[in-house]
Amino acid sequence: MEQGDIVIARLDPAKGGELGKKRPVVVLTASDFLQAEPSVLFICPLMSSFDPAYREFLIPIHARSGLDRDSYAAITQCRTISRGRILAQEQVFAHCTPMELSTILDHLLLMVNADEILNITRTENREIH
Repeated sequence: MEQGDIVIARLDPAKGGELGKKRPVVVLTASDFLQAEPSVLFICPLMSSFDPAYREFLIPIHARSGLDRDSYAAITQCRTISRGRILAQEQVFAHCTPMELSTILDHLLLMVNADEILNITRTENREIH
């Protein structure tokens, strides 16, 4: 398994507005960490419906071999799951293109305001040294 792989995960039980059910997810855990076979994975669920209210946080993932329909990576639903939630262990159904993976990660950074936080931290570090 590598970062950007699309696998099937069982996300139930879901609470509140979480996506549930058995669905494709994009593995976001860095490939270097995956080599250590962690017990949990950081993932981004895919959904087939588009909600204009979340336009900024739905990244199109086009159908391809192993992914039978156009989908959207739901950035607001990224989370950590147990590796045991992955069905057909180690079976990769598809893979994100480098552009799709980059877009998912960029939007995730925007969602958590990482650019601003990292800039503040860099400025503080420069002032200390």
